[in-house]
Amino acid sequence: MSVLPRVTVLMSVRDGARHVRQAVGSILAQDYSDWEFIIIDDASTDETPLILGSYDDPRIRIFRNETNLGLAKSLNRGLELARGEFVARQDHDDVSAPSRLRRQIQRMDMDSDLVLLGTRGYQYDEETGLIREMLHPVDNVSIRVKMCYQNAFIHSSVFIRRNVLVENKLRFNEVLSATQDYELWTRLCDYGRVLNLSNKLVTYRWHGASISRLRSEEQRAVARQVSSAYIRRALPTMDAPDPEHIRQILSGDRPPAPNELTFVRALFDNLEKHAFVSSDEVRASYLAWASKWLDGQRVVEMFSRAGGRLLRSCRGDALRYLVARVGNAAARRVRMQE
Repeated sequence: MSVLPRVTVLMSVRDGARHVRQAVGSILAQDYSDWEFIIIDDASTDETPLILGSYDDPRIRIFRNETNLGLAKSLNRGLELARGEFVARQDHDDVSAPSRLRRQIQRMDMDSDLVLLGTRGYQYDEETGLIREMLHPVDNVSIRVKMCYQNAFIHSSVFIRRNVLVENKLRFNEVLSATQDYELWTRLCDYGRVLNLSNKLVTYRWHGASISRLRSEEQRAVARQVSSAYIRRALPTMDAPDPEHIRQILSGDRPPAPNELTFVRALFDNLEKHAFVSSDEVRASYLAWASKWLDGQRVVEMFSRAGGRLLRSCRGDALRYLVARVGNAAARRVRMQE
C-alpha cells in the first residue's frame, strides 16, 4: 500500500448496530486493498461503538461525535479527514460488491475529466425480501438530463475525485434537511464528466429505519427544490415547467406540450455548450428522446438523415431508446450508415 491511500471510503453511522457489521465487512472483502476507511460514529447510543471498536485493521479510522451532528455535518467532517485521491461513499446499511473499488478506480484512471462515478445496483426490501434492479442511466448526457428531476446516483455507489471537492470548496449542504447527496452531485456536474458503471456493484437496503422510508415526503419536497435550483443554474432566463411535469416528459411518461418542448430543446442546447459534454452525444440523445413519439420507420429515417458520425455517438440510454424503437438489426444498420 502507498504512503497515502488512493481511496478514502467514507461512512457516517448513528445507531446502526443491526447492519453496520455487514457494511464494514463488504469493504474488508474488497479485492482492491489500497484504501482507508473513515467511519464517523455520530454519537450512537446502541452497540455501534462496540462493533466498530472490534476491528483490528489499521486502515479503519474511527471518529466519534460527542453530540449528534446529523448526516451532512458528519460526512463533511469525514471529508476534512480524508487523505485519499478518491472518496468512495458507503452507507452503514448498504453492501458493496467485492470488485466495486477496483472497477471504479480503473475507470477513473482512464479519464482525468471524470469527477463523479457511480454504479448500478440492487434494492433489497428487508420487510418483503424482494430484490429489484436499480438501473440508473450510465452515460454523461442521460445522467445530466435525469438530474433535472431525480437523483441519478445510488449514494453508496458514488466515487469522487477528491481534489475537485477541495479546490472548489464543495461540501454536503448542511442547511438542507434531506437529499444532501443529490444536491452535491448537481454541483459536481459543473466540474467534469459524470458516469455510472453498468455493473451492479452495490445493494441498497430498504428497511423500516432507513431515511428514505421514514422521511419520504420530506425527501421528495427537498428533492424538488434541488432539481429546480439545478435547472435554474442551467437555464436562468427560462420559466421552467413544474418539476413533476419535467419528470413526466424527460422520462418518457408522456409527450411534451408545445411550451414544454421549447424547454426540452433549450435544455439540450444548454448541454451542448457544456465543456465536459460531447455535442454529438447531446444531439444523439435528443434524437433518441424525440424518437419515442415516432413510429419505427420515421425513427430510422430521422437517424439516417443525421449521419453516421452522429449515430455512432448514440450510446448508453440513447442507444437503448433507439434499439427499443426499431430493434437491434435496424439500429445496427442505422449506426453503420455514413
